[in-house]
Amino acid sequence: DAVRAALILGRSRYPTSAAILIRRLERRVLGPERWSDCGDTLAAAALARFPDPRRYAQRLVPLATGTRPHPDLEVRVECAASALHAGFPEVVPFLLQVLRIDTHAGQGDLRDFAVAPTTAWARGRAAEALSTYAGVPLTYRTDDSIEGRERAAARLAELVLGHTPVPGPP
Repeated sequence: DAVRAALILGRSRYPTSAAILIRRLERRVLGPERWSDCGDTLAAAALARFPDPRRYAQRLVPLATGTRPHPDLEVRVECAASALHAGFPEVVPFLLQVLRIDTHAGQGDLRDFAVAPTTAWARGRAAEALSTYAGVPLTYRTDDSIEGRERAAARLAELVLGHTPVPGPP
């Protein structure tokens, strides 16, 4: 039901529909099942496709970063991706941390999120958002070796931050 609602509201492109999607995300609900986040993830993605996405993305930034982010990692990543698409680069450090999950370079990161055994989608979506922002083709592979993922993450960090990152929070 949540996925269907997010799709219908997202395709309508009406400001009242966007308000409903934002309010749902701001409730910060963490579902009991692995797939419980599908509706919220779609809601965050839909907001990037509304006319004037900056209008809504400014409310997505605190759902991705800050003192009270959304408790679901996948939803946070999609909120950050939509915010970045709309021109809010303050989410870049969070997306880079997601890329460094389960890498040697990421061991020093001080994360404000738990790392589950299933992070491929979140890492891949973060890489896609950063690649699009940097204007380069997506080369990050979620199933690559640790070294390959570290190289791809470092390259994206260089492109979006303008320097080679050091381990830890950017």
